[in-house]
Amino acid sequence: MSESSTQSKEDYLDWICEKFCASSRAYVIAVKEALRFPTKENAHIFERAINVLSQDFPDPTSIDEQTKEKEVSDGNEMNSLKDRIAQVEKLLEESQNKSSTLEQELKSVKEEAQNKSSTLEQELKSVKEEAQNNRSFFESQLNSEITKNVHHLDAKIGSLKNNVATLASETKDSIKELTAISNENSAHIKGRQKLQIRSKERTQAAAAAATAAAAGTPPPTAPTASALSRPFKDVRQRTNFTAKVPTDQDEPKMRDVQLLAGGRLVLADGANGCIKLFGTQGQHLYTLKCRGRPFRLALLDSSGASECHTLVVTLPDCTVIDIIEAKGDRMKIKRTIETPRRYDAVATVSKSTRAVGDWDASIIDLIDFHGRVLRQICSSVQSRYMDVTEDGGLICSTWGNKIARVQVDSGTVLFINSVPQTKDPRGVVNLSDGSILVADGSNKTLHLVSSQGIWIKKVWSAPRDTDQDDKLWGVSVDRKCRQIASRFDTMIETSKKNCADTDKEYNIDKFNSNDCNNYENGVDDNGDAGGGGGDGGGDDDDNDDDDDDC
Repeated sequence: MSESSTQSKEDYLDWICEKFCASSRAYVIAVKEALRFPTKENAHIFERAINVLSQDFPDPTSIDEQTKEKEVSDGNEMNSLKDRIAQVEKLLEESQNKSSTLEQELKSVKEEAQNKSSTLEQELKSVKEEAQNNRSFFESQLNSEITKNVHHLDAKIGSLKNNVATLASETKDSIKELTAISNENSAHIKGRQKLQIRSKERTQAAAAAATAAAAGTPPPTAPTASALSRPFKDVRQRTNFTAKVPTDQDEPKMRDVQLLAGGRLVLADGANGCIKLFGTQGQHLYTLKCRGRPFRLALLDSSGASECHTLVVTLPDCTVIDIIEAKGDRMKIKRTIETPRRYDAVATVSKSTRAVGDWDASIIDLIDFHGRVLRQICSSVQSRYMDVTEDGGLICSTWGNKIARVQVDSGTVLFINSVPQTKDPRGVVNLSDGSILVADGSNKTLHLVSSQGIWIKKVWSAPRDTDQDDKLWGVSVDRKCRQIASRFDTMIETSKKNCADTDKEYNIDKFNSNDCNNYENGVDDNGDAGGGGGDGGGDDDDNDDDDDDC
């Protein structure tokens, strides 16, 4: 075996050792030993190993070609592997990108989950706070409702107590009313007895006149002022003062006047819708606003030292009548009575009843202190002013120059003889002796007329310089001191320097027939103890006051 051949085989064997598994290495090592030590025995081993190896491995000459093919194939495989590696790298990059995207999405999901968790926590906190607030609110509402119901129950209990008190008061008033009606009936009986006596006296006087006429004796003359039981002396003006006060928005229009015992004066101002109270010297004490325009005043009662008086006021533009109280230098509305009509005139028949007149309907009704019509007295008398007579009847001024006498019980109407001296009778007052004091509106004169309508004398007349538009309206007599108060507007114009206009005042004239000294001592001019006066004209026994305020 040549050296080159041996070297070639050794290279082949080295290649086999590098390329193939270790199981063949033993044969390769044996072959190498045989080549290095060329003995017969080694040659035999060499041949044997070559035979074994040649079965498994190709010839070295073919190995180069196979190697080249293998290299080409390996190159192709390498390229394929590179392509696959590139694809794998690409896939890996895509996977990394997807992983990054997934990480971003996961991060976003985590952040969103955190945000949602935070939002849910905030909402949960808000819900808890709202629940707490709702609980507090409902507890507050419940407490408020409980408190309200408790107050409502307290108010109902108070209302029930008031109703019980009102019922007790009404029962007391009803008892007093029944007592007053009983006293009134007694007074009517006394009045009828007086009328019977007067009728008998008139019959006797007529018989005496007839006897005297038959005998040629002149008949008795008509009653005069000197023939009256309490004749008026010469009337003199006591004071004069303005009825306009700073709170007036319009010029006053006094429709009625009421003298109170003690010298205070109450005026009904229709233009300003109020009642005014003046003192004994004409000083303004108080103004009481009314719902409508007041027209007539009537005294209901008084108490004590004549400091507290209750009056009734008609409001012809409303279907109500106000009951007011004048106490000291204050006035207040005690009650407002709803009425079925709009009444002008009013007079106190008793403590429980009033006579009221509707001018437009020519009706006079009898109402109780609740405003309910007890009955219609008559439907043929138009009157805005009326007064109560001693026998419980009514004396009313009506249209023209007529005065009507109306019986409350029977409704009989007797028109007294027309008095030619009166042109427009308005305010009327029935005096204790039966004579009548009449305010003549157009003539601006106070007349004294007998109970039969015979003119006796002119008591007072306005000064000649009085404004022609002024008229006499209401008249009131304080029977204690014989004062006469007449609603009369006297326009007194006084020029002012540096002023083109004139200043006009409205004045109220108040008169008396004596100095009232006896009244101040509690005794009138006949020595009788002072009793309640005013429009009522009732007996002194009816002056007991049933009003707690007075």
